[in-house]
Amino acid sequence: MDIVKIVDELRQEQGLKWRHLADKANVSEPTLFNWRRGLSAPTLSRVEMVLDALGYEIEVVLKQ
Repeated sequence: MDIVKIVDELRQEQGLKWRHLADKANVSEPTLFNWRRGLSAPTLSRVEMVLDALGYEIEVVLKQ
């Protein structure tokens, strides 16, 4: 499973809309939109920011 799908599942579990996740993670909505549409790939540092905002550590998520 790719990291964007993992982020989407975690986001849904917490009942967050993409825009709220963007605000919480201090990432722009267009950045998340581009990830979802496959127009760009997330950098490791951005993934860490988003996962941190969701309350997860990247090491734990990637091991699953």
